[in-house]
Amino acid sequence: MKKFDIHRWWIPGKSMSAVFVPLGIWTLVYFVASWFRFTSRMEEAFGRLGWSPVRGWSHGITTELKMPVFNRIINGCFSGYWIILLACLIIILERYMWLKRDRSLYIMKRLPAAETFRRCALLLLIYAAVVLVLTFAMLPLCKSFYMANTPKVLLEPQGPIKFFNALSINGRNHYILFDF
Repeated sequence: MKKFDIHRWWIPGKSMSAVFVPLGIWTLVYFVASWFRFTSRMEEAFGRLGWSPVRGWSHGITTELKMPVFNRIINGCFSGYWIILLACLIIILERYMWLKRDRSLYIMKRLPAAETFRRCALLLLIYAAVVLVLTFAMLPLCKSFYMANTPKVLLEPQGPIKFFNALSINGRNHYILFDF
């Protein structure tokens, strides 16, 4: 039985770690920054309601003020995904141009012309899709954090999670984007 070799999906002679290690570091920064952005928006909403993590409720819980709905808080928190996708597309273009410019005899014998773009793009597009799936998997975790930390009397009726609102580039300035 043949072993699975991921290098047959990559450009011969090019290092995979030189591409995927920086992308992995950026993905980690993206997830940490997105979580920080989400929690800071929750703290800001609690601040408007009169709650402080140090002092607690400044005037007691009042039911007149309501916590913003989850979709409003999460809107644009994960917009850093577009930078990851853009980085993947730039790397694809750079690798493709490198192959077209510097086609040595070694690469020409090992890599047919029709296969060059597949070798440049496939793994990076899979990587971008996996990051998108992980982003969508993180949103229910954010909603459970939101529901667990918000007092029940302050909650408004919650609708379903609008996944694409979290990827909105406009952030909090435009709440209607992808509102379907």
